[in-house]
Amino acid sequence: MRCPPLGGRRHESWKFEAGDEVQAPPAVANGMAYFGSVDGKLHAVDTATGRQRWDLAVDGGVTAGRGGLFNSPVLNGNVVYVTTGHGLYAVDAATGRERWRHATDRSFGWSPVMADEMLYAVGFDRSRSSTLYALKL
Repeated sequence: MRCPPLGGRRHESWKFEAGDEVQAPPAVANGMAYFGSVDGKLHAVDTATGRQRWDLAVDGGVTAGRGGLFNSPVLNGNVVYVTTGHGLYAVDAATGRERWRHATDRSFGWSPVMADEMLYAVGFDRSRSSTLYALKL
C-alpha cells in the first residue's frame, strides 16, 4: 500500500507490505487505514508512518471463497465491521480485538453497508442462493 502526499510533487511517503495481495480499498479514518489481505488478516496501519498498529486473523478470511480478505471494511465510531468467508465481524478499531462475530453458513462476497444504525450484508451459499442480513447495532 502506498500513500503519496497531497499536492506538489509526488513521492513515496511510506509503504506497507501486507504479506499477501490486497484486493479491496481500505477504510480510512482518524489517522488509520483498515484493510484485508488474501492471507485472511485484517490490518490497521498508521497513515502518517505506515507502521502496522495491529492485525487480526479471521475465521474464513475476509472473502467469498478462497479464505482471504477481499472486501473493504466499514467503520462506525471505534468499530471496524468486515464480512468474511463465514460471517460478520465487529473489531475494536484501536486494539484489533474482536468485539463480536455473527457466524453463518454463508460466504460474503461484498463489503457490508451501514445505514440507520443497521449493518447490511449479502451472503450466498455454494448454489449461489443469496441472503440479505440486517443486524441492529
